[in-house]
Amino acid sequence: MMKFTAAFTAALLASTSLLLAQAPTPATPPTTPPTTPPTTTTGEAKAAKPKPLASSDRTFVKNAGESLYFLSNLSDKVRGLERDSKVSPDISTLAKKLGANGDVGKAWGEVGTVASNSGDMTLMPTQLKGSDKTKFTALGRLKDDKFEKEFAELVMKESKQLVKTFESGAKMATNAELKAIAEKYIAVLMVIEDEASKAKSSRK
Repeated sequence: MMKFTAAFTAALLASTSLLLAQAPTPATPPTTPPTTPPTTTTGEAKAAKPKPLASSDRTFVKNAGESLYFLSNLSDKVRGLERDSKVSPDISTLAKKLGANGDVGKAWGEVGTVASNSGDMTLMPTQLKGSDKTKFTALGRLKDDKFEKEFAELVMKESKQLVKTFESGAKMATNAELKAIAEKYIAVLMVIEDEASKAKSSRK
């Protein structure tokens, strides 16, 4: 079972902590209670629940989350090889853009924050599944140039799909935050796709 990357978990926890830190401090109750309790409506008496995302927004979060998570795991795979100085500079640069501090990591954090605030954090993946897991496992069996070419091809294809997902989100999202995130990262993801394509083409 592929565990959720520690760096991404820390990023989401940091976002949640910041939101909690900004919440106002509850007022100290009066020493002497009023003789007549205040009248409250049913809605005021209960704690406000997060407003769930619309169906189209949930689809965007799910699809975007899966692609972003897959790319982040590919980055981790390269990071492991870098410790042994076995990665070419262009592949290393590409992998950094997919990591927790790179463009993909930032997009993951922003999408995840919206999902968390809406009570839909279960839409964000915590492990690789299906074809993503199969491709990731197969990549781990390759070495040297074959590894780098396959890595670049996987990044190219996934980022191309992610561009389509974000373009759809920019048009169809009803949540203003998700719409802004989608619009913000389309061009960034196109650059990653282009760099991955060039890295693949430069290898036999």
